[in-house]
Amino acid sequence: MKNSSDLGETRFSQAKYRARNLWPKTTLLLEPIKFSVVGLVGFVVNMVSFKLLLLAGVSSLFAPIPAFLIAVTNNYILNSKFTFRTPSHKYLRLDKYALYVGGNVAGLGVNLTVYYPCLLLLGLSPLVSQFTGILSAAICDFIVARMLLRT
Repeated sequence: MKNSSDLGETRFSQAKYRARNLWPKTTLLLEPIKFSVVGLVGFVVNMVSFKLLLLAGVSSLFAPIPAFLIAVTNNYILNSKFTFRTPSHKYLRLDKYALYVGGNVAGLGVNLTVYYPCLLLLGLSPLVSQFTGILSAAICDFIVARMLLRT
């Protein structure tokens, strides 16, 4: 017959086994939430950078590009360390950063495809146009980030 400490240890082992088997399912549920939090932070970084660039006299036709570079760098760091963290992500890697930025250029393309018509054809303000462009690129950015940072 097992004593009470053996029984407690067996229950603990079983709980650890169940928790490990739930991890992939939990990860799939939490990743979009974490990505959204990082995306929201990146959105704020992008909009603040954009506004500061405009205040510094940068043209509204050019300002989305440096604002994107600042925000994408912020999001790479946060997604690497928070959203898609694995044991291999102890250090930030230049090759992963280059791939991440390269992948997010598609998101920038979506952003600018929406931004310029909003600004030039619809006559919306630069901030509203930027806001609309960023939101339109979010889905594209999630797909790219998950493919690049999860490996």
